[in-house]
Amino acid sequence: MKFRILRAVAAGILLISVIGAVFGQRRRMGEFFPILSKGKWGFVDNRGTIIIEPRFEGAWYSLEGLARVQVGDKYGYIDNSGKLVIPAEFESTGDFSEGMAVAGRKLAKVGYIDKTGTFMIPERFDFAFEFSQGLAGVEINNKWGFIDKTGAFVIKPQFDWVHSFSDDVALVITSAKNLDSSEFPIKGKYGFVGRNGKLLITPSYQWAGDFSDGLAPVKVKNKFGFINKAGKLVIPPNFDSADSFSDGLAVVRVGKKYGYIDKKGRFAIKPQFDAASYFNEGLAAVAFGERFEEKWGYIDTKGVIVIEPQFDNALYFTGGVANASPASHGEIDGIWGYIDQSGKFVWLRKD
Repeated sequence: MKFRILRAVAAGILLISVIGAVFGQRRRMGEFFPILSKGKWGFVDNRGTIIIEPRFEGAWYSLEGLARVQVGDKYGYIDNSGKLVIPAEFESTGDFSEGMAVAGRKLAKVGYIDKTGTFMIPERFDFAFEFSQGLAGVEINNKWGFIDKTGAFVIKPQFDWVHSFSDDVALVITSAKNLDSSEFPIKGKYGFVGRNGKLLITPSYQWAGDFSDGLAPVKVKNKFGFINKAGKLVIPPNFDSADSFSDGLAVVRVGKKYGYIDKKGRFAIKPQFDAASYFNEGLAAVAFGERFEEKWGYIDTKGVIVIEPQFDNALYFTGGVANASPASHGEIDGIWGYIDQSGKFVWLRKD
């Protein structure tokens, strides 16, 4: 099942570390960054200096001082010197968050390890997300609940799917209909639960995003608006799509164009982009042009283009750099690297 693949493969442009980033948390700041050269993975710092020579079969962004790496067909963790501080003995791993990471020595079950590689919570879950705000979503027998750092259930397994806690609230889904397909988003009833396990908002929405700054996007009769934690629709459903707030702004679509609204629902940046992403570190990737032919650049929170649209692909900034692909111009596709906040490549794959 597509949604439950924990053991990711690092390939192509680095759309990596989906767990957490997709299911409840914005991208946390990276510290050193994966590179690919001649079929092996290493790391650079945010100036593009190679600090760990490529020698791994896979690599992921570092978080909390450690980065996941693949050695052969197993996974472990290195520090910024390249030392394998947690041996590559796991079949599945996640990023470190709040001092622990999801790991499993066999694909069937996962638990949580600390930074020494010791299991602090035994391998007894079918699937699990990283800790956020002291709790982690876990699955047992096709139902999801939340545990604390002792491994005790704070919210018993009862949901079909969950996101990690964000803004002291977690998105939950019931009556899911397409968990066993590659279709996304999940079809079901979306609601929200508090840290005490009580439903704050009964699952009833067609779709919802995560709470941020006290607001969450929801789908109402095929339009999108925003609710507060009392469940009140405080920004009317006037949009054709919407994402959660980040840096005080939320990306929304009106017709075929994307723009950004403030927390009162007013356009801070008018709809003008053919594609757009959320803000991170004060910048957001935006694109102009037809799908698959668009060029990406970056704007600041005032809507000013600070990096001209020129990239075939562009991701969020983290740790002062962003993953991007230069325009191919008929040359080799799939080349990527890291740019700084001026738009200059500090490292670019050359093979």
